[in-house]
Amino acid sequence: PMFCFEKLEVENPVTLLEELSVVKSRYKTLCMQLEKVSLEQRESMNGIRAALENTMKMVQTLQQHTGLQVAASF
Repeated sequence: PMFCFEKLEVENPVTLLEELSVVKSRYKTLCMQLEKVSLEQRESMNGIRAALENTMKMVQTLQQHTGLQVAASF
């Protein structure tokens, strides 16, 4: 939305402070949600890396036991 300076001049300063408080509260809530999402993303990536590492170890073990070489495609 476009900012209206005329409205600002007649706006009650107390109302502006209350609105600012609401905006700050929403910002803080969004920051906390972002931190949670970021943490969950890191945990997911760690799980994916661990699964991939285990899969690669199993493939290498199978290659050694069977004498086959499978080309890594990634």
